[in-house]
Amino acid sequence: MKHPLLPIAVAFLMGVTAAFLEVDLQWMGFCVVLFFSNWLLGWLRFRRKKVSRIGSCRDDLLLILFFALGFFRYWTGVVLPEGHIVFMASGLPKEVWITGKIHSEVSERFVLSVEGIRIDQKWQNTSGTALVYAKPLSLKKEEYSCGDRVLVHGEMRLPAGKRNPNGWNYRDYLAVQGIHVLVSVKQGAPVFLLEKGKGFSLRKKVYQWKEFFRRRIHDEMEPRQEGLIQALLLGERGNIPWELKQSFIATGTVHILAISGLHMGLVLFAVLFLLHLFRIPRRPRFLIAMAGVWLYALIAGGNPSVVRAMVMAEIFLLGKFLGRPPPLLNSLSAAVLFILAGNPLEILDLGFWLSILSVLALALIYPSFYALVENYPKFARETAALFFGSLAVLI
Repeated sequence: MKHPLLPIAVAFLMGVTAAFLEVDLQWMGFCVVLFFSNWLLGWLRFRRKKVSRIGSCRDDLLLILFFALGFFRYWTGVVLPEGHIVFMASGLPKEVWITGKIHSEVSERFVLSVEGIRIDQKWQNTSGTALVYAKPLSLKKEEYSCGDRVLVHGEMRLPAGKRNPNGWNYRDYLAVQGIHVLVSVKQGAPVFLLEKGKGFSLRKKVYQWKEFFRRRIHDEMEPRQEGLIQALLLGERGNIPWELKQSFIATGTVHILAISGLHMGLVLFAVLFLLHLFRIPRRPRFLIAMAGVWLYALIAGGNPSVVRAMVMAEIFLLGKFLGRPPPLLNSLSAAVLFILAGNPLEILDLGFWLSILSVLALALIYPSFYALVENYPKFARETAALFFGSLAVLI
């Protein structure tokens, strides 16, 4: 089979989707029994003709297995443990004291891995992740870093859900990132440092590198350019001038500012070009590029779109390293399996589905367009290829 991972990925994706749609288990069981009955009748018929169906049976069972794995993987990602902080929050603000470890960069908002909470004068252990909003007066970011244990006094609430039918859901958006509650530090209340992070932390080191690049951009660029370059390279859009951001919105190109496959492809091309320039041997070159892409994904923030692009790039580089570049559909299937196995809540992210459809367009629609110009001179052919690639994704 040319694309062996494609049916497996589709089965796993259907299992995750069925769990999300809360398909009745009794109905699913009936379908499985019906399938096995149909297969058994076919097997008996083929056996009378002395034709083996062992391979077909194995394939059928494998697809059922991955459908079931997808179904249960979704529920393992959704069902939260008893004592999770989300069960202590509501839509209305609630005054709390929270202890935990900082799990991100420190700015006017940061991610806190929660360890304990005090509600109504009572401390209790808890777990989960909170997004903390702190005023500049409450937080001097140079005093805190990833891995520090802190004490926060503020108001806790659940993120807003849908405001309109089928509208954007901020709660689902944060859930994809593993964040379930919001905490706003009370006006003037400090964030207390309980313990500095000890030992080596790759995440902390990555944030130090990111700060180094941020300072270099600040020193070399004018203010208007600085915000744009930080958005394109580091995934930080907070410093883009308002007029420039409105220009991107008005022209329908604001998605360029979100780090995704385009940026990852440019970084990958630059890394491979430099390694080739320094005459690094072929196989080590791809290994170094795989490590570079992974580190860049961490520096860029590791949000879902970055992770999706990183997974696709790593699969491409792995194929190059092994000397067996996989077909695009097989690479896409491997990426879908890897992404959903790591975080099944990705199916709540529209960007996940658009990424799948875009790559499918390149795999299924683009070749038909390219066939029209494949006999043209190289320059005309490559120029047309860029246009047809964009057109396929647009369709």
